[in-house]
Amino acid sequence: MLRCSFVAVLLLGLIPALASAQDARERFQRGQVAYDQGDYEVALTEWRAAYELDAQPLIQFNIAQATERLGRLPEAA
Repeated sequence: MLRCSFVAVLLLGLIPALASAQDARERFQRGQVAYDQGDYEVALTEWRAAYELDAQPLIQFNIAQATERLGRLPEAA
């Protein structure tokens, strides 16, 4: 019984992390669509939100790309 309770608590603890990862994935995808359409401000907003949820190097790279496209070179570096 104790083992089942531990597993349940462990799984319940993972639910918020899984939800954050899914939210990050959705924000990343919206950012990609915006970037592909040339809307770099929206892409930047979406990618920054995704990075806050799941700090992945690819997201950071994309943030730099969108920032560079907006002409904010010092910030992009």
